[in-house]
Amino acid sequence: MYFALTAERVSKIALAALHACGVTNETGHSIRGAGTSKLVNLGIPIPAVCERARWSTENQFLKTYFRRCVYAEAGSFPSDWVLERLLRQRTTRVSS
Repeated sequence: MYFALTAERVSKIALAALHACGVTNETGHSIRGAGTSKLVNLGIPIPAVCERARWSTENQFLKTYFRRCVYAEAGSFPSDWVLERLLRQRTTRVSS
């Protein structure tokens, strides 16, 4: 079982890992955009992702933060998986 995956926890863990690798120009906000982009690219409906990530509008997310890419596993996850579990899932990017 995992601890609750809050925006603050995602940012702290991801930023700590990036800083340990020498990457210092990323922010918690850019990580939020990358995580939500991953979920949309894996086939999760945009309204569900935007609501859970607390984007003020879907349009804001799509225009400013969404980055399209293709994952080999897109659409292959059971429908009862929660967003937090999908974010932790190792996926294979096949194109941008």
